[in-house]
Order: sequence, then C-alpha cells, then structure tokens
Amino acid sequence: MLSCIEITRLATDHLEGRLSFLVRTRFQLHLGLCRWFRRYLRQMGLVAAALAAMPPPAPAEETMQALLAHFPGWSSRSSNQS
Repeated sequence: MLSCIEITRLATDHLEGRLSFLVRTRFQLHLGLCRWFRRYLRQMGLVAAALAAMPPPAPAEETMQALLAHFPGWSSRSSNQS
C-alpha cells in the first residue's frame, strides 16, 4: 500500500486523470482507508475550483508593450472585439 507521503505526491495527477490503472487502484485503496487523505483531497479540489474561477491577472504594462511591439496586429484586434 502507498504511504500518505507517496499518495500526497500523486494527488495532482489523480485530479487531472493522469494515473495508470495500477497506481489509480492503489490510490483509491488508500483513499478508502485514510480519512486524513480524503479531507486533504477534498480541500485540494476546492482550492483548484476556486483558482479556476478567478479571472486571470492582467499583464504588466511593460509586458503588454513588449508584446504589442512584436505583434502589432493585436492592438487593432483587441479594440474591434470590445
């Protein structure tokens, strides 16, 4: 059986559906037996959902100016979409 430390390292891969069948089975076994880990995984899911709901941060003005210098067509496209 996987230890809590090993299982914690696999939590993100589990939430993203990237575990092999064997590892996923071992993961589910640990999940069924460990109340602490069920709580941890639930909290991780809540944090991921909250972060996904947040709007992305606006780029710094310096970064925006550098991008517009490299891609001059962006400024006319972004003003047409408003």
